[in-house]
Amino acid sequence: FYVLLKDIDFKTKKIYTSAVLLMIPGAIGNFIDRLLFQKVTDFINFEFISFPVFNFADVFLVVGVA
Repeated sequence: FYVLLKDIDFKTKKIYTSAVLLMIPGAIGNFIDRLLFQKVTDFINFEFISFPVFNFADVFLVVGVA
């Protein structure tokens, strides 16, 4: 994490900092699920459309990487 965290600066690198600050809790959330339950629990499901089931950690990771 140090490699990502050493360049965080909201004044000059707003997009980079926001991306890193989204990816870290997403990774930690999925890691905790894997550690405690041996799987990542997905719980957000849209019944009215055909869309994959996901969780907030997945959203944070996808938005951070994008």
